[in-house]
Amino acid sequence: ASLRMSQDGLRLQVQNGMDLFWPKNEVRWDQLGTITQVWLRPTEAHFELDSFELLQQAEQLGLLRQNWYPHQHLRKWTLGIACVSALIIGSVYVLLPVFSFSLARHIDRSTERKIFAPLTRPLLSDSKTCKNSEAAAAMDKIVTALLPTLPSDIQPKVLIVDWKMVNAFALPSDYIVFTSQLIQESKSWETVAGVMAHELQHVEKRHNLGGMIRSSIASLF
Repeated sequence: ASLRMSQDGLRLQVQNGMDLFWPKNEVRWDQLGTITQVWLRPTEAHFELDSFELLQQAEQLGLLRQNWYPHQHLRKWTLGIACVSALIIGSVYVLLPVFSFSLARHIDRSTERKIFAPLTRPLLSDSKTCKNSEAAAAMDKIVTALLPTLPSDIQPKVLIVDWKMVNAFALPSDYIVFTSQLIQESKSWETVAGVMAHELQHVEKRHNLGGMIRSSIASLF
């Protein structure tokens, strides 16, 4: 079979003498590496040619103006938009923690308490507070011992909630929450004191506030 091109379209001559012709508006060209795919409408039959010269010849004859270039430009635009979107999203999620924790460090603690204390209290209001006076007294003693190591503007407020899980976490407005299960499963009060020191570091470094700012901004994307 032989393939010939003209400004009108594509002509294919096969061995049995049959002469097939497709107008240029019924031919679509795709270039995949070194393979040229030629799609023939309306049946979408296609064949492949291992030659880039054919594509160059079709370009010189003007066969690609309506078929190849719009398709190629669309592909380039799609790829470009995808790359730019990935770059923006990647930059946001890489720079977001840096921005969030930097912003948190510049917020005055009194301002933080005014903003977040009304939000933090309802969050814990549905929790059953542990009424163990021995545990509460021990926690107050631990906080009193650790308080001199903290900046003077930190006013830790420790809550023990009756949750059946081993956990402790810090919240904005200097709240530190311990679960009763963690205290019960701790081997000693020294272990609890170590957890308290860890959570107070989160409070001092503003990790809790920075995490909340980061989550709020990330929810917008």
